[in-house]
Amino acid sequence: MAGVDCILKLGGSALTQKDQLETLKGASLRKAAAIVAQLRGAGEKRCIVVHGAGSFGHFQAKEHDVCSGTSKGSAVSESLRRGLCLTRLSVTKLNHLVTEEFVSCGIPAVGISVLAMKFSPKRVIFLTDVSGIYSCPPGTAGARLVDFITVRPDGTMDPAVLTSVRPHDTTGGVSLKLQTAVNIVSHSRGAIPVLICKLDSEAAEKACLTGELKEDEGTKFSFIEA
Repeated sequence: MAGVDCILKLGGSALTQKDQLETLKGASLRKAAAIVAQLRGAGEKRCIVVHGAGSFGHFQAKEHDVCSGTSKGSAVSESLRRGLCLTRLSVTKLNHLVTEEFVSCGIPAVGISVLAMKFSPKRVIFLTDVSGIYSCPPGTAGARLVDFITVRPDGTMDPAVLTSVRPHDTTGGVSLKLQTAVNIVSHSRGAIPVLICKLDSEAAEKACLTGELKEDEGTKFSFIEA
């Protein structure tokens, strides 16, 4: 299978107003599309873009308790059935908006539902609504941006960070992003660099194009044999 130049994860909070039902951040989406267009212009045309749901889907999933699912052998309630339908409808609505913007920028984008695990990208970039991973939730007293996180073979990391989940977030929030980044670095033993930075920043373009970040521009994960 052909390799991939870059896997780019656009956070739901970076693309949408997460506390307002189905509200898109148009300027942020255009910024993301421009970055991908730059990647293509630089010759890196094999780019996979993954995006979060943000305010598209989370409200419906929360209202109908979709994340709880059902236990084995139990009946599926009508509320859950409706919640699954409404959540899927809302999420695909955002996917269409993202794909439409990319195509309008000359990017031959196609929306897909499943991302194979067999791709070996040169780098993975998470673009979010904050500058990176913080020592504790942003806005908390003493919170500071963590420039580098070291991942050990057993999946533990240094330094340790504290995370939180927003009220309407049903997909794990920054905790899941952090664990995903750690898993990628750990499983590839550092061969695939992972960076997290803010979408609406100059650092985002550099991270996507070069895989590099300077101090205070974001968070970069590295692997160390212990």
